[in-house]
Amino acid sequence: MSRELKKLGANIREIRLNQNISQKALAEMAGLSRTFIAQMERGARNASYLSISRVAQGLGVTKSDVMANADVGSIPSPHQEALA
Repeated sequence: MSRELKKLGANIREIRLNQNISQKALAEMAGLSRTFIAQMERGARNASYLSISRVAQGLGVTKSDVMANADVGSIPSPHQEALA
């Protein structure tokens, strides 16, 4: 699991829990399976742009909200960490 996928999953989980939405309810709103949502939240699934869009729409937030700090550019590479 990559750090980026873990962060994406953590963002989804945090937003979902803040809205008191179950994984099952989010899955229904997003047109995805509950298992897929659980895998995304654990960072075990490399979701497509369309899946991320559906999750964001189901949560009533933007794709940027879901992907905040989950992009490669915001997380230092191992090389950058070694230089620090």
